[in-house]
Amino acid sequence: MANLAIRKVAQIKKRRSALRSNKNHFNFFYLNKIFFFLYTRIKFIFFVLFILSILLICYSIYINTNRYLDNVIPEKINIYIPNQEISKNVFISSEQIIKIAHKFHYNKKWILKNIQNSLNSETKIDQYWVRFNLDKSIRIDATLLIPSFYIIDKNNDIFLVSTNSKIIEKNPKLYEIITLPSVQLDDEIVLWCAHKNQLCNEKKEKNALVLSNIQWLKSDSLELFRNYYDKKLNYKIVGLNYSLESGFKLNISKSISSEITNKYEINFGSSRIKNMDRLQFIIDDLEKRQIHFAQINLDYENKGLVREGVFLK
Repeated sequence: MANLAIRKVAQIKKRRSALRSNKNHFNFFYLNKIFFFLYTRIKFIFFVLFILSILLICYSIYINTNRYLDNVIPEKINIYIPNQEISKNVFISSEQIIKIAHKFHYNKKWILKNIQNSLNSETKIDQYWVRFNLDKSIRIDATLLIPSFYIIDKNNDIFLVSTNSKIIEKNPKLYEIITLPSVQLDDEIVLWCAHKNQLCNEKKEKNALVLSNIQWLKSDSLELFRNYYDKKLNYKIVGLNYSLESGFKLNISKSISSEITNKYEINFGSSRIKNMDRLQFIIDDLEKRQIHFAQINLDYENKGLVREGVFLK
């Protein structure tokens, strides 16, 4: 009996020891999980704070650098424009702008705005680029409008037109237009505003060619010239006229001798260039029949009106 009692006491003590051991193991497990959870969260927070501090430092450097560079006034001007006169004008105006900026401590935005205004006032400039360099210099590049055509209105004012149908200037120098095709208007082009590179419509008159007409006037005139030369007629083009009421009128001539040249008038009317085949047929027929004409009016449906004339031979 004594041995049995001792054995039961020993078993009870063993059970209590096991329970105590399991309880200690359980507490350690949960403490370990809590510690790991806090460690990962703190580590993540420190990582985020580190990244944010790096970004903040970079942003502050960027802002301060921009502020510094924005306040650095250029000391040197480099102009790359394929025209000496325009380059000189742009250089002088840019130099004055930079001097004012130095005197009153204006930043680059003010300089850029005023240089752009100066470049926009040059009507011959098509596109331009302005760049501030780190060596305290400013570079200005520009491309020019290419003349391809000119218009003469009834007041004998000449308007030089570019390949993209923009008016380059009014009354250009003779050497700029001497090789270009042209059209003479029987109407008046309304007042042209050079600083806006457009026509001032507030003074528009009844019989006036507005800016929106210039593109098709140029394209139709050049196409008429091309189609006429393609026909290879033995008549030289003297000039081309256009009227809002009567359309295109082509003046041609033919040399009879070294001293004698006869002139003729072809009225295409509102049909514009569609009558070129009919013109070739009529001229060939008149030459075969040896009929001397002074004027051919093609402003009729499927026919032409010929006015005879007497010319020197």
